[in-house]
Amino acid sequence: TASGKIESASDKPGTGDVKFNRLDRIHLYSGEVLTGTVTARGDIYTIVTSTGIRRVASKDIQGNDIVK
Repeated sequence: TASGKIESASDKPGTGDVKFNRLDRIHLYSGEVLTGTVTARGDIYTIVTSTGIRRVASKDIQGNDIVK
C-alpha cells in the first residue's frame, strides 16, 4: 500500500506478522484518537492499530498527523 508494507495481517489483535514504514495518528470528530498505519483510504479507512484493525468512515475523520 501507499502508507506501509503488509506481510500478513489478522483481524485478531496480537496475531500476524505486520511490518510498516509509516505511523499515523487519526483524529476523529468523536474525540477519539487512533494511532496506527492506514492501509486503505477512500470512503472507508482501514487502520491497523496495536489493538487490532479498525475501519472508519472518512466522513468521521477530522484529520491525521504523521507520527513516524
